[in-house]
Order: sequence, then C-alpha cells, then structure tokens
Amino acid sequence: MKQVIRKRYTTEELLEILKKAHEKAKVLNIILSIRVFNEFCKENYGSMLIGSVINRFASVPGGKDGWGMALKQLGIEHGKTYNKDIVLEHIYQAYLDNDRKQPTEEQISSTGISLKTVYRYFGKTSSAIKAMYDAKEIKQDYVLPANVAAIRKLDKAGESLRHLHIDLDESPVNEQGVVLLFGKVHFAIGFPTIIKVQQDFPDCKAYSIIGGEYHRANIEFKFKSASYFRSRRSIKEWEERVNYLVCWEHNSKSFNEKIRTVQVIALKDELKKKEVLRKLKEHYSEKLEIFKQFA
Repeated sequence: MKQVIRKRYTTEELLEILKKAHEKAKVLNIILSIRVFNEFCKENYGSMLIGSVINRFASVPGGKDGWGMALKQLGIEHGKTYNKDIVLEHIYQAYLDNDRKQPTEEQISSTGISLKTVYRYFGKTSSAIKAMYDAKEIKQDYVLPANVAAIRKLDKAGESLRHLHIDLDESPVNEQGVVLLFGKVHFAIGFPTIIKVQQDFPDCKAYSIIGGEYHRANIEFKFKSASYFRSRRSIKEWEERVNYLVCWEHNSKSFNEKIRTVQVIALKDELKKKEVLRKLKEHYSEKLEIFKQFA
C-alpha cells in the first residue's frame, strides 16, 4: 500500500487557508463553521485541517479552543452554536416583539436566526411556535397563517419532510410526488441505482440489492397501494412484469392476497426506520451546503 505523506503547514499557511475559506463562505452567504472549513479543505487541499488548526492555536496544549482562537486572530466572528432552547428563545423574542401575538416567519428571522435552523430542530415553524407556547406556558392556540390557509384551499399540502434535509419540504400528495421522493431516497431503501423511469408499464427499472448482490428490478408507482385495483393491468401482468410496488402509503389489505409475488414498499413507513434516516443524513450532509452545525 502506498504511504500517504501529509504536509505540515506553518502557522502562517493555516491562517491563509482560513482566510480563503472565510472568503468562500462569504460568497455563499454562510458563516464559516467547522463543517464549512472541513469541506473547503477537502476540496482544495485533499484533507481536513481542523485538527491542525485546533492544535496550533489552542490557548493551552491540548486545549479545545483552537478554532475560536484562530478566528479571533483573523478578526472573524465566531459562528453561534444553536440548540432547541436557544431556538425557542428567538421565537419567544419574536412573540414579544409582535405584542405577544403569534410571530410570522419573517419576524422570527428578524431576531437573527435562520429559518433553516428552526426547521432543523423542529421540522416546521408551526411545531416550533407550539413548542415555545408550551415552554413558556402561554395559553394560546397556534393559528394557521392566512396565506398558508389560502394556499391549502387551492393545493392540498403534504406532511412536512423538512427534518430529512433532502431538499423536498412536503410528502407526496399524488403519484408524481412518489416518483420524485423515490428519486431522493432510493439509495437508502435498497435501490442503489435507477436505470430509467418510463411511461410504459412498469414505471421504473432499477437495481436492487438482495443478499449482497445486485438484481434488476421492475417498479410500479402508486400514491396509495389501494390504487392498484384501478390499473388496467391484469394480475398476471403484475406478477410477471413487476417486482415492487412503491407507494407513499400502504392502505390495501387485498393487494398481497391477490398479487403475491410483488413486494409493497411504503415510503411513509421506510422514512421512519433508523437505518434509512442514518443513510439519508450521511448522504445529504455531504451534499447540502447549508446542513451545518452552525446556522
């Protein structure tokens, strides 16, 4: 095995790298956090240099404050670390600023916290506001904002998926939504590769993993599994041409009684499994620029 020799950077070189990472963060309009710095270093220098920075700039040998000390030396504002309690304090401040009335998302943002941070801890703004009411023992019901209520009259809203950080805010409300969601999560539920999506029956061809081996799989999409009975296809066609029915919700008791060879995969259930959530977080934390430790 070839031995990898890592370069030892001088203090001046590390400070220069920090400055470049800070400039890149400003272009992206995000705060320079440890995660941002690591991604910058991996992309431009081939390795993460946070360990070198912490060790070099720590106030005492073995100290953990090296990151903050390095930023201070360059005059860079240290990113704020959030938790649920801090998020709730921001929402409470927005509530007070609004004369003790339910704050809007714009008013919450005006307190200095990003909505993405709120979503990260509570999934959606309504849940965060309700949690604030409970924490502060405020006897007030959450009221759906007028603009959201108007939209929902015209367009049925799905369940919030913001907590997954997959760039899709709501769950499917039709078959097209199931196809889109499957494209976001396929690798985490046993389908490492999508070959194609088509108008013909079945809707999709992909590779599945069974017993550690790759197998071609034919997939049909439905919003709910009970929709299968409206299909023009016969049971024989289903059994001969389809391996999986992928839907949002499995609500048919008769499906597996009539079509025994087709496995039903309900995305609503899959997205509750710890292993699936772990794979999604691992995948998208590397892909999304604003899935950060700091806001």
